[in-house]
Amino acid sequence: MIELFHDSSFWVLIAFIIFVILVIVKASSKIGNILEGKAIIIKNKIKESEGTLKEAQDLLKKSQIALKNYKDNSKNLISMEKQKAIEKTKDRIKNIELDIERKEKSLEKEIEYLRQNIITSIRKQIIDITINSTQNLISNNNNAKASDQLFKEFLTEVPNTISSNSVK
Repeated sequence: MIELFHDSSFWVLIAFIIFVILVIVKASSKIGNILEGKAIIIKNKIKESEGTLKEAQDLLKKSQIALKNYKDNSKNLISMEKQKAIEKTKDRIKNIELDIERKEKSLEKEIEYLRQNIITSIRKQIIDITINSTQNLISNNNNAKASDQLFKEFLTEVPNTISSNSVK
């Protein structure tokens, strides 16, 4: 076994083993540091991703709340505008009814005015016919037959005059 210590191959083997052990020890600490750094980076990215996920979830909740509020506001606005339209329609209908009532009264007054004018015109024509007939009677006083004829003409002229005035 002593001979083994004198053999150079043995010492090369020992030196190689020590070298490998030293490389492994040194490399393992560096590899460990590298892996630990990578693990820290991965953990940080996971935390960052979780934070981003939480922010996205919060943003989603806020968006859903905003959407719900928007829908509620839209429904309220539509309801208010619908009520306003109903009120305006009622007001316009009331105004139209009042306008119709005013026009009916105006037409009644105009019809009464026209009726009075027609009555006055008929009276005037009857008076004119009566005066003309009376003058004819006085001038033809001698002739009774002519007087009867004038009276018959008077009776036929009065309805004709009345009907022609009602057309006007």
